[in-house]
Amino acid sequence: AALAAACVLFAGFLLLRHVYIDVKRHHDVEQRLQSANRFLESLLDNLPSMIFAKDAKDLRFLHFNRAGREMLGFSRGELTGKTDRDVFPPEQAEFFMSKDREVLAQGDAVDIPEEEIDTRDGKRILHTRKVPVRDARGNPLLLLGMSMAITQRKAHRRRILALVHGLK
Repeated sequence: AALAAACVLFAGFLLLRHVYIDVKRHHDVEQRLQSANRFLESLLDNLPSMIFAKDAKDLRFLHFNRAGREMLGFSRGELTGKTDRDVFPPEQAEFFMSKDREVLAQGDAVDIPEEEIDTRDGKRILHTRKVPVRDARGNPLLLLGMSMAITQRKAHRRRILALVHGLK
């Protein structure tokens, strides 16, 4: 009986050890995932270009990096969960959303060399690239966008052209 009890205790110990190892592995994996998420969030938030992600189903903003929020003059809470219609004038919102639907339908990146956008600091001109993100079956999950402000570059170009034409 003592041997049977010792065997049961030993088996219980091995089982608990196995459970502990599984829990520890799960905890380690979870910690690594959290660390990777923090790294990616920091990376995105410190890029100088506007980066945003929208849900492919209803085109609601899921993420806007710091450069994007600062460029537009909105907080994370004012953008997350909203659509372009909630944030921009109707004509702009429809343009942005039509490009989003085009990207999702064709399944390829779309480059928009120049688009005007209303921000809290006035109008800006952006160069935007939109890319679909698909699941394993090829269904659209997200729409990613990357935009660079080209307002100053456009203004400098206009001044140079004016000077050149003034010299002729």
